[in-house]
Amino acid sequence: MIKPAQLPTSILDLAKPQWKGKVAIAPTDSDFVPLVGGVIASYGQQAALNWLRGLKANSASVADDEAVVASSTRDRTPWASSTSTTGTASGWS
Repeated sequence: MIKPAQLPTSILDLAKPQWKGKVAIAPTDSDFVPLVGGVIASYGQQAALNWLRGLKANSASVADDEAVVASSTRDRTPWASSTSTTGTASGWS
């Protein structure tokens, strides 16, 4: 079980090495684009690029749409996902 103190405090945290294999993304889904835009607006282009590289490196699952990502989180494959269906901090014990 992940303890509250271990939860990511920022979406940028999902690009850190400790999340390797615990993230699922759907980069071609329409819900992903606003996330990237939000990261650019909040943290800048370089931070967004670093975040995207980290997400790619950490991804246990990369899918074409959020339905596949949501399904994989329900099946307990990754811990966190970046979709509106499951939120950016999904998980299980």
